[in-house]
Amino acid sequence: MFDMYLVAGSINTDYNVRLPVLPVPGETVTGTSFSRAFGGKGANQAVALGRLLAGSDKPVYFAGKRGNDDDGRRAKENLESNGVDTRLVDTAESHTGMALIEIDDEANNRIVVVPGANGFCTPAWAGEIAETMRASLDDPARLCCLLQLEIPLPAVTAIIEPLAETGCFIMLDPAPAIPLDSGLWSLIDAVTPNQSEIRSFTGIFPDSDRTARSAAEKLRTMGTRAVIIKAGSTGVWYFDEQDEFFCPTFRVNARDTTAAGDVFNAAFAAGLGMDLPVAETLRFANAAAAISVTGDGAQGAMPTFDTVEALLREDPRTVARRL
Repeated sequence: MFDMYLVAGSINTDYNVRLPVLPVPGETVTGTSFSRAFGGKGANQAVALGRLLAGSDKPVYFAGKRGNDDDGRRAKENLESNGVDTRLVDTAESHTGMALIEIDDEANNRIVVVPGANGFCTPAWAGEIAETMRASLDDPARLCCLLQLEIPLPAVTAIIEPLAETGCFIMLDPAPAIPLDSGLWSLIDAVTPNQSEIRSFTGIFPDSDRTARSAAEKLRTMGTRAVIIKAGSTGVWYFDEQDEFFCPTFRVNARDTTAAGDVFNAAFAAGLGMDLPVAETLRFANAAAAISVTGDGAQGAMPTFDTVEALLREDPRTVARRL
């Protein structure tokens, strides 16, 4: 289905602190360890795709802004070492974006993001990215474009509008959740909110098949064709015009859930690109996300295709069920 992938979004350096419990306001908690790792929802999705598609003939392009500092240089090198084409990565006169991440003993996390160079992604820059991709395509429908909301919304819009017009597949991770223009929803082929994010858009918190369906229907009335609701350790719901599924999470020893949603998005896009049926695509993406939480850091345990296939063989009973 897809011959090429474009991920446009954020580049961050993650500063991770492990601690027994997440502090409440006004409380001081002693941490047990500190580490620095590569991150940013955009870069995470690009690296995850690069690993899953390694050895294939499907290029993964990343468009974003890095800072003019050591963090930015290392982030670009990391993308390249994971098979991602970085010709669309620019340098801003700023520090590289950063995220302060607290992770407790139950693998729950709390994240504060400082945009840095990501805030320099302008509509003009984004329009050039979209035009570059359009000019390189023989068949726009063979391009899958993954976006998030950690770069300014006007830049995201400036990428979505021209690429959607040509027939590219647009997949949006609406995180962090911010209000979107009504016209933008109709340009999105698949939107992948978590429970809190879809509640911010619809007023409905999905914690059952019934409430998930209600939330998805409300979002689909805005024009989005498919809604995938990520429910953490519970699983994911999928709704489009024809299909409704729930796929439970694979059971693993979770250590760090920081980028599980990013890995899910990348793996879902990869599964669609392999022409897998929706139910199998959900299962593939859930397996990839499950593997990703077994290591440290946003990208530390992101799987390869073979690793995902191994888990699918080991656990044949975790499957998507039709609602």
